[in-house]
Amino acid sequence: MVLKAVDRFDLDVARPARSEHADVELPFDPALLKVRGRVHLALPADGARAVLAMVRACGASAYLVSVAYRETLISLEQARALAATRHSEMVEAGMRLGDLDSGVDDVEWWTFSADDLEALERDLIPGRVWISIDKLDGHVRTPGEFAAWALLSSP
Repeated sequence: MVLKAVDRFDLDVARPARSEHADVELPFDPALLKVRGRVHLALPADGARAVLAMVRACGASAYLVSVAYRETLISLEQARALAATRHSEMVEAGMRLGDLDSGVDDVEWWTFSADDLEALERDLIPGRVWISIDKLDGHVRTPGEFAAWALLSSP
């Protein structure tokens, strides 16, 4: 993920805060930290990271998400078809995989998983493969993209 000067970010609360922290001045309603979900900030990366640090000080966990992902352009059904194509490619390449699951909403992606039958036979954990489809353009997420996204939200 290459950040552009015009990029703006929201927060996606992954683990809500368990208590109030009156000593932290959040730039939004603190009640939004009590539930999982999106908090619309539209801040540049540095400002969003500063708010993320405040969120962590409140005992919550969140990720930065580009405001572009406020509107999903690829539906779950479209993403499932794209993931099924990737799944087939993996099987054709020699992987032994179970069926794809029904998929989950995974912040910027629709993520599908399938049992990796060889890994399960060898008692390897987690014994699954994941195929994540970008909600904006439908490409398959790469490990590098995931690492860059995770790094964006790291302390």
